[in-house]
Amino acid sequence: MLLLSGLRQQMKKHKDDLLVIVGGAGLFIFGFLDEGLAWFFKSSGVFMFLWGCATLYVNLKSSEQQ
Repeated sequence: MLLLSGLRQQMKKHKDDLLVIVGGAGLFIFGFLDEGLAWFFKSSGVFMFLWGCATLYVNLKSSEQQ
């Protein structure tokens, strides 16, 4: 139970980064449904996903040092 409360606390702390990751994955998946603008949704989804992962990594590393 302690592990779950720690995980929940980390998720609350980094919810903005997690939202960007989920949004990027959603855009990427939506790219398969739309034929006309598939390239746009897929590329922006990948970009948002990578941006979210990078900011989450930086925030986790900076919180480790404190």
